[in-house]
Amino acid sequence: MTSIRQDIIYGLRMLISQPAFTGIAVLSLALGIAVNSVIFSIINATILSPLGYEDEDRVVAIATHPIENPAARGIAGWREYEAWREAASFSSAGVLVPGGVRNLGATADGVGAAEELQIVRINPAMVETLGLRPQLGRFFTEEEDQIDNAAPVVLISDRFWERRFGRDPSAVGETLRLDGVPTTIIGVMPEGEEAKLLQPNADLWVPSAIVQAQAISDARFVVVFAHLAPGVSITEAQTELDAIARRMSEELPHSNENIGFRVMTVNDFIYNDTASLLFTLQGAVGFVLLIACANVAGLMLARATARQREIAVRNAIGAVRSRLVRQVLTESVVLSAAGGVVGVFFAWAGLRVFVSQAPPDVPNLGGMTINPEVLAFTGVVVFVTALLFGIVPAIQGTRPDLTALLNDSARGSSGGSARQRLRLVMVAGQTGLALVLLIAAGLMINSFAQLQGNDLGAGTEGILTFRVLFSQEEAIAFTGDQVDGVGLWTVNPLVGATVDQIYEQLRRVPGIESMAAVNIPPFNGALSRNFQIFGMTPEDGETPNANYIAVTPGYFETLDIELRRGRAIGEIDTEISPPVVVINESMAREFWEGEDPIGEVLTLDYVPGERPRQVVGIVEDVVVTQFQQEANPVMYVPMSQQTEYWRGPEWGARAATYFLARGRGEPLSLVADVQRAVAQVDPDRPVTQIRTIDQYLAEQMQGLTIIVGLLGTFGAIAGALAVSGIYGVVSYSVAQRTHEIGIRMSLGASGSSIFRLIMRQAVIVVLAGLVIGGVGAVALTRLIGNLLVGVSSTDPLTFAGVSLLLLAAALVACAVPTFRALRVDPSEALRYE
Repeated sequence: MTSIRQDIIYGLRMLISQPAFTGIAVLSLALGIAVNSVIFSIINATILSPLGYEDEDRVVAIATHPIENPAARGIAGWREYEAWREAASFSSAGVLVPGGVRNLGATADGVGAAEELQIVRINPAMVETLGLRPQLGRFFTEEEDQIDNAAPVVLISDRFWERRFGRDPSAVGETLRLDGVPTTIIGVMPEGEEAKLLQPNADLWVPSAIVQAQAISDARFVVVFAHLAPGVSITEAQTELDAIARRMSEELPHSNENIGFRVMTVNDFIYNDTASLLFTLQGAVGFVLLIACANVAGLMLARATARQREIAVRNAIGAVRSRLVRQVLTESVVLSAAGGVVGVFFAWAGLRVFVSQAPPDVPNLGGMTINPEVLAFTGVVVFVTALLFGIVPAIQGTRPDLTALLNDSARGSSGGSARQRLRLVMVAGQTGLALVLLIAAGLMINSFAQLQGNDLGAGTEGILTFRVLFSQEEAIAFTGDQVDGVGLWTVNPLVGATVDQIYEQLRRVPGIESMAAVNIPPFNGALSRNFQIFGMTPEDGETPNANYIAVTPGYFETLDIELRRGRAIGEIDTEISPPVVVINESMAREFWEGEDPIGEVLTLDYVPGERPRQVVGIVEDVVVTQFQQEANPVMYVPMSQQTEYWRGPEWGARAATYFLARGRGEPLSLVADVQRAVAQVDPDRPVTQIRTIDQYLAEQMQGLTIIVGLLGTFGAIAGALAVSGIYGVVSYSVAQRTHEIGIRMSLGASGSSIFRLIMRQAVIVVLAGLVIGGVGAVALTRLIGNLLVGVSSTDPLTFAGVSLLLLAAALVACAVPTFRALRVDPSEALRYE
């Protein structure tokens, strides 16, 4: 122990005596360690973090998947859930119906305005499966969650309990008016319990409220968790579900042919898509750490050369080599520990930036901290890092072959030919690894720029958008019939009437210049509809298909969408007038090439009783999402002329209406007037998702923006470390050859010839690294191919541009110390030692 303490003290003294070397090495290591700790903290808070279920190692998720793609995972239908619930492999199985809101009505005294509340919608079997417990009251029972007969009961979240009732226990038994229905509070959930079902912002826990139409439907709309029976493994449960899948494929060929079932851990189910991205990022920061290690190893090799005389003396007086190796490794550990301490601070700051910029729906954002698990990971990284950059200098720098050392010195080499070759190999490796990361970052930035410059085809500036929502019970009612295996529903006329009244009321708001409503969020996709063109048979036999958007008059004017021919949807297009449709230019080209579609008739193929629609206008192309490079065929129908029937799985497209308001000033200044206008029509109807369209578009890009920022940061750090490593190696090499340079200059060599001599070797090494990095990038950038839009994962311009940029930076790093050496007086160089 005494000798180890002596090694540590001696190592600290050596590092303190060389502040420039120590500072550069600590900073390099700190950056490499910090980015690894940041990504691990995200992985630890999501993929590796327990969800907090009771008996969690026995809880599994059950997913559906196409037979040809077993790796996929999808949600389930009710009939599949019922079959799984009866399986012997599970002691219980419950369902979660994802998403959903409830409208809380305004208070009777008018003090509290209506508001939209997020819900957790589960059945009582899920309570048993996950071991959920309220902190006050009770959960709903099986009798309170019968098909077609859910009781008006609710549990509230701890957060809502505090906000609405000030944590008063008498809240249990109180009544909330949800979607116009008096609903009794029967319990209060513990703090943060919503996060167990990945709905951390939920305010209410409600029964699953399954209706008969859903129970007999082919639609898949529930997430299923199950608890393994005692003694049953996931493999055994999978075997039973394979048999159930085969049976259902035979019994229900319409919905279950070629559909398989998969049992997996809940974490695998939740993070199936995210895991590959996070582990790709972890690999990227691993590259950064390797570059940092190579950088510091190169510095330590150079430093070992400068310590040759010290090592020789210690060898001569009897120091064994193992003792010398341990001394150098101890210095490496001390150096790495210092980098780890600084790196933890950098990681803490980086995590704070990430959490502040991340979308609010990222799971467990609060858990992304420098906790004991992250510190333990950082400790392992520090130790491994010390070995990575310390072992080679320790072995190379403590060679006992004194004759070889003297010979190398006599030749004027830069500290030993073997050591010099090793440093050059490290430079090539650093350059290659940096190029891989820089190309990945370049591809993402290029893709991001393509999206930012994407022409939407519409004007979005200065437009306020907001939503008015009806519940499923308010909006639609089951007819008892089915279409293509899903329920056929009638739409409550009250929905359209209320929307019309709100629309008219909003048009009277001072400051609103133009007003419109649409059935989908702006630039957030569209429904898809098959249709038939009167008198036209498709040549390929396939049914024509186009995007479907329902709009009110003023939609095209509000979004500055240019009318090309015919007329736009107007006030004359009412419920009782002949049905019409406006199409975009892409639809006109695809289905009426060379002909004028104005006056043509088409019929939607969605529900029975669709009436023929006449094409009355053509508008310019507008993309339906900002991630779309080219517009698809789109049909716009008057909102008032939508069919009275609808298919159940898409009921949200009739229950939600998104309003667009273009004003004369700042769009958000209209919010208070908009809320008052809606309250005048229906005081229990909250106005939600209030934002400008530009804000909406930015939110959609938020996740991609973070990925681009992370890869860009990693690439910049890797590039800076690689260039600094190149500079360090070349600078040291030139310093060691100062005597040689003096001799050459005294014998008449020109500065340019010496410059070319020194640069030739450096350029060859850098080019070798670029070749290695380019090959690696071709292989590894395919991992981010699914994130790229408008850019190939092997885009030649990005590869060439990034390579030239790194080459230029490397050449500058090589040239600076070379020019400095050439300015030394030859007589001074000859005396250099």
